[in-house]
Amino acid sequence: MGCVLTTERTGTTALRLLDVLGTLDSTSSSALQAALCRSLWQLADVAEVQAKLVEAGGLLYVLALLAAQADEVKQEAALLLLALVSSPQACTQLATADGVPPLLQLLDAPSANLRLSAIELLARMCNHGCAEAVARAGGALPLAAGLVAAASAAKGWGGGSAADAAEGEKLCGQLLACLIAMPAAAVQDAFRAASATPALVALLGTADDTLRSRAMTLMERLAPGADEFSRGGTVSDEMVATGGIALLCDNLLQSGQPEAAQLQAMQTIATLSASPVNAVAIAEATGAVDEILSLVRSPAVSSAALAALANLSRLGALRLSHLKEPSALEGDRPALPVPVPPAPAPCPCPCLYPCPVP
Repeated sequence: MGCVLTTERTGTTALRLLDVLGTLDSTSSSALQAALCRSLWQLADVAEVQAKLVEAGGLLYVLALLAAQADEVKQEAALLLLALVSSPQACTQLATADGVPPLLQLLDAPSANLRLSAIELLARMCNHGCAEAVARAGGALPLAAGLVAAASAAKGWGGGSAADAAEGEKLCGQLLACLIAMPAAAVQDAFRAASATPALVALLGTADDTLRSRAMTLMERLAPGADEFSRGGTVSDEMVATGGIALLCDNLLQSGQPEAAQLQAMQTIATLSASPVNAVAIAEATGAVDEILSLVRSPAVSSAALAALANLSRLGALRLSHLKEPSALEGDRPALPVPVPPAPAPCPCPCLYPCPVP
């Protein structure tokens, strides 16, 4: 009973603070606005209190503060949003309240904490069914550009510390989750505009299994459709030019990896092999075709392996040298008997030449 009363009192206090926050405007004290936001997100650690604040229109009040001049106010407002936007319903309300554009603007904020908060909120929205809203607001391009910067930090290209690399990997994981959930066509266009394919390829070589898995998933989603083959400068061309296909094949050839990782690598190769450019690159990757042939015997991977071989054959990427030696398609099983056609029936007429009678 005491817990219920405490929750009710906390909810009532939070609603009163929200009312005060709603009466303030841009001329109000930034310190007061920040203090109110801080008090609210400290109170909103209970689901019931969060729901009350969202139902009372709290998201609208807090969104307005993201445009404040003081970074302190924007940071506290972003933290309050993180406390409130934790359910699919809250994400939908945030999208309906036109909350995506202010979050996208924070991706260029000087404060690293603000950028992290914005990316986390966008990732929650994408994971809770609001990826279309993020795409409609033009979110694919800034997210792809953010992936380029985060991958640079993760790989240490800028000469940062180990902490910077770890933070970059975390950001890459969130950004990849957002991009995977968004419509593929929007992400393809964004990757061309941001020249983000090399960053994605670089993440295939990371030691983090989850990050590498997400990179493979996004690469598979970026595989072009039939209409893509007629356009120049495709994502497939960039993947080949930056060594993405070769790295993907290297992932497939790694020994001792979990079956799930092997399956994902094979499925990604099967999808990408539908492109003529990718098919040639896969066929030319050292040991790739031999490994695909050997995987035909693996029950969990055989369907993807056969699909890749079918694409390579259909597009003329397989060479005779790939098939000269006994392949894993035969395996250890006995050869199937070759059917012998029945002998033709004797001709009813005394012909001296081949008989025209069927």
